[in-house]
Formats: sequence, structure tokens, C-alpha cells
Amino acid sequence: MAQTMKALVYVDKERLEVREYPIPTPSSSEALIRVRAAGICGTDHSILAGAHPRARGPLVMGHELSGEVAAICGENPAGLKEGDAVTVEPLISCGRCPACLSGNAHVCNTLKLYGIDRDGAFAQYMVTATSSLRRLTRGVDFALGALVEPLAVAVHSVRVGEVRVGDAVCVIGAGPIGVLVAIVARLSGAARVILCERQAFRIEHSRSLGLEVIDSSAPDFEEQVLARTDGNGADVVFEAAGAPEAVLAAFRLCRTQGTVIQVSNPKKP
Repeated sequence: MAQTMKALVYVDKERLEVREYPIPTPSSSEALIRVRAAGICGTDHSILAGAHPRARGPLVMGHELSGEVAAICGENPAGLKEGDAVTVEPLISCGRCPACLSGNAHVCNTLKLYGIDRDGAFAQYMVTATSSLRRLTRGVDFALGALVEPLAVAVHSVRVGEVRVGDAVCVIGAGPIGVLVAIVARLSGAARVILCERQAFRIEHSRSLGLEVIDSSAPDFEEQVLARTDGNGADVVFEAAGAPEAVLAAFRLCRTQGTVIQVSNPKKP
């Protein structure tokens, strides 16, 4: 195997470089992953814009990925072997704080992530904890495998929102996460799922997936949502646009005693 690899490195605000790095060596309870596909998250855009509070260059970004196990060192409870197709749970948790001990490692007191606090997937190889690996079903396309992490966000959001059979659901924002939330809500039994989006290409793409979409740039888009929910508003509203005005709209689109789930993280108040 070669000794070096190419990596796309965040150097500073609005500055990326392709660099030659030594292929990392896994230590105890770690695995070396040959990256086959990596997704670009909104967080990566935030890092590139210099707006992320923790990420500092030089950094290999990327936390949505799939690949193949190239080497394993030490403990291997899942019985993985070289060549296995995997995806990675990108959270780095301590395993000892109250959140971790109660089964909520995703809100660990000292939570870190690959691609933000440690080098991630925008490289030919990366090292992760063996416990972070999830085996992909045989034959799953690697590009689809890289969507497991954002799909997990959508599944978690819909679970927290307690979407029930027959509910009317509204999702603000038809980016990748918003579309996945809409699909998961529909598969969870929602009677109606309404997506609100202002970008034309996202509206067209969402409709091609069979989703109901309202153009949120229309001055009466809130009235349209209310009209399609018998004037009551949605039972559950998911804000996935990451815009301050969308956060405020979410409450106006929700029925009395309904639920608003904040999926995104607006960068401004």
C-alpha cells in the first residue's frame, strides 16, 4: 500500500488546498478506512466561511462518508474485517459523563466530531474508532452509504417530534436534511407532509420525489400552509432551513398545542 494520500485541507477562511499527507496509522481500538464517498454538509460550508466556533485549519473536513475497512487495530467487537463496507457515526463521545451513561452520547458533555475536531473524510483514508463503524448491507452503493448520517438526523428528528399516523407535518427548508425529514415523516404515517422552499431547483427536485411543496418566497405561503391544514396549522413543524425568519415562521405554521422541532442551527439570532 502507498505511504501517502491526497487530502482536501481547510487552511483558513475561504481557502482550501489539496495536500499530500502520510496515510494515518490506527492505534488501539481504531480502524483505517479507505474513503469511497463523502457528503458535503452545511457544517462544512460554515467551516469554509470561517463561521464555525471550533474548527481550525489545517483540517480535513467531512463527516458524512462510506468506505472500506483497510486495517483494524485492537478491539473489534463488531467482527469487522478488511474489505467490509462501512459508514461512520461521526460523534466522538467520552462514554463517562451523565449524558453518555444515560444513552445520550450524541449530547456528551465534551462532544467532538470527525471532520471538525479531528481530521475527517475529505481524504483517501481516515482513522476512526472501531466503535464508530456501522457495517453497510452488502451491495449498498457507496454514495447511498454516505447518506446514512444525514438520514439518521432525519430519523432522530421525526422520533423526537413524535409524528403519529394521520398527522399533518410541515417541513421548512428542502435542503438534503429537510427532504429526508419529509420522506421519513411520510414513511412514519403522516397523512400530509408539506415542504416549504424558496429555491427553484430544490422545489423542482422535491416535487420529482413526489413531495408536496409550497414556494416559501410567495407572500402568502403561510396562508397556503394553513389552508392545506384546514386552517389549524400542522401538528408537527420541522424547521430545517437554518434561517432566523424560518424559526419564527415555524410557530405561526403550527397548530395550537402542536410541536415545533428545531432541526437546523441558524448562525444569527
